[in-house]
Amino acid sequence: QSLDTAGVIRSWNRGAESIFGYTSEEMIGQPLTRLLPPDLNLAEEDARQLRLTDAEGVLRRYETVCLTREGRRVAVDITRTPLHDDAGQVVGASVILRDITQRKAREAIVEEERARIARDLHDGLAQNLYFLGLKLDYIRKQISRDPEGAISELRALKNTVQANIRDVRRTIFALRPIDLEGLGFGPAMRKYAQEFGEQAGLDVTLTVQGDPGTLPATLEPIFFRLVQEGLNNIAKHANARHVWIELRIEPECLSCLTIRDDGVGFDPQTLPPTNGGGIGLQQMRERVAAVGGQFSIESRPTGGTTLRAEIPLRGAL
Repeated sequence: QSLDTAGVIRSWNRGAESIFGYTSEEMIGQPLTRLLPPDLNLAEEDARQLRLTDAEGVLRRYETVCLTREGRRVAVDITRTPLHDDAGQVVGASVILRDITQRKAREAIVEEERARIARDLHDGLAQNLYFLGLKLDYIRKQISRDPEGAISELRALKNTVQANIRDVRRTIFALRPIDLEGLGFGPAMRKYAQEFGEQAGLDVTLTVQGDPGTLPATLEPIFFRLVQEGLNNIAKHANARHVWIELRIEPECLSCLTIRDDGVGFDPQTLPPTNGGGIGLQQMRERVAAVGGQFSIESRPTGGTTLRAEIPLRGAL
């Protein structure tokens, strides 16, 4: 695309039409800032950047959010280069717009996973290591006056150490990247489910009904993250042996993800009402709600747990 010095569009190619849904007839003569959402906090700064040209020929590149003709938000990478006339005067700018929505979604997954791992290390491993230190000091004092009690404490300590080793291995596994884009959504899901099951000692069965290729690209990282969070919750809390994951895709209608385990279960009524349960469950609930879906939990003590997320496909297109 090209702009004049005021940021008004002078040319609009098919690539831009494909991303935003506007034809060249609709956009030529319009300010590029028309694409910016009115409620975007950085709209004024972005508008200033889009109007500016650089007389020194410096390449400018930044990221923002734009609206398509249908009102869908897309993350966009903007590269703007000034255009000069024969006298060296700035007469406009050449602009390249790239849709980076999927890339940003993948980056968000990585950032959330880092935050979860940091939280797990702080709340789990760090506190457990501190507890182990206290226990060892207690056992040291107990050896001379109660050897049998010290031996019993050491056995319990061994179990705690083994549990911490499993947590560390799970954390290391979570740090390994899964190439969602390179493998494709379906194979990446299967690879993750299989490898997580092997690492956590779970028998994980994944079933996909429908064509994963019909799933909107914006929903792929969401479903992948739901599976990650669901499996992590099961490994940490459920004491389960089997997990069944089912993704049902009904073209142009509904997508439904079900994660069921045979673990210890719990009473959903006991979940704190302020956050809908633990941090993992709350993040899943918020993730589904953000795309207009419904999230539900079915569980009972000793009866296992079923998590279900239903997301309309039309709202994600």
